[in-house]
Amino acid sequence: MKNRKRSGRKASNRSAPKLVDKSSHKPTPTNLLSKANPTAVLFLWCVFLISIGLWGVDAAGMKINTLNLGYIAFFLGSVWELYRITVDWNCVLKTVLGGLGFSLLNFFPYKHEHSYSLQNHLDNWPFAFALGFILIVIGFFEDKLIPVLGEGVTLLHSIALSYWLLDLYISGKTGPMWLLLCVVPVLFSTAHAFTDITLSKNNRLWLSIWSSIVMAIFGVNYVKAVVQMESIESLLLADITGRGSYVFLECFLLGASGAYIAHNLLMLLGFLPGRSRFFNAEYFREIRELATKHVDRYCDKQVERTQAFLVTVVCGVFLGSNVAFHFVSRDFAVWTTLVVIPLVMACIIRAPTLGDDQER
Repeated sequence: MKNRKRSGRKASNRSAPKLVDKSSHKPTPTNLLSKANPTAVLFLWCVFLISIGLWGVDAAGMKINTLNLGYIAFFLGSVWELYRITVDWNCVLKTVLGGLGFSLLNFFPYKHEHSYSLQNHLDNWPFAFALGFILIVIGFFEDKLIPVLGEGVTLLHSIALSYWLLDLYISGKTGPMWLLLCVVPVLFSTAHAFTDITLSKNNRLWLSIWSSIVMAIFGVNYVKAVVQMESIESLLLADITGRGSYVFLECFLLGASGAYIAHNLLMLLGFLPGRSRFFNAEYFREIRELATKHVDRYCDKQVERTQAFLVTVVCGVFLGSNVAFHFVSRDFAVWTTLVVIPLVMACIIRAPTLGDDQER
């Protein structure tokens, strides 16, 4: 009996190591300022060296004209959006370091630059950094930049573009040709929202491309509008704090949406042939891959007719009233339609979002 008890104790002792408290092995949050984090240390060294470089530029009597509060707001928006989609500060820091490394290429002589001008390279440096940052985000986090589309979202895009072009036509800033060019895709997307037309692969491809075209138009127009805004420094010097805060917010939002705008443009430009792929086998292979991306991101569930009707009525009342009475600017009305109305509709129909299309 003693031997049995001892053997039982030994057996229990052998099995004891399996009962380990796993809570003690949970990874601790990474401290960005810790010496054990080489990325953070390298980032701080880069900030220090850039600060020394800017001090040297200032001491030499030169100035980086584009390094202002607007650019800082753009940078903060880019960093905030990247952290939102990755939830990893190490990824953010590595992307920033990659953008800084890419921006150093800006200081090499340009192809057709006869006399090297450091001032011109300094002025272009912030744009080079922004380009490098956006390219890295698209290259490594492309799957997080592809939104899921549906019939409801495409209908909203068609309504917003129709209003935008109609308002431009009424104000005399464009001719009727652009309105006529949009008639077919607008009718096609509207018919899909209000009928039982099957969402085949070909239909999803064309609807996805149409949504990309609409968002590319609005994205380029938004970039142009923000770039043409007054500088924040001049507004603050003129004691126009409210307008300065508005411009800062616009630059911040541009930074947050910059990667999405660029990726959306690439989803369209990929269909164009190039020198090395001028309608050859490589071109058609890449076209098939790009078409698959468009089809995969488009939901194959059809939107309910009630939702489509409510979207049309709400957008029609809001945008029609703005055409008649000009409550807000044209661009503000468009972005309100694309951002706010889906949230309002979600509350009305008690659905997650307008884009989460349901079966009829």
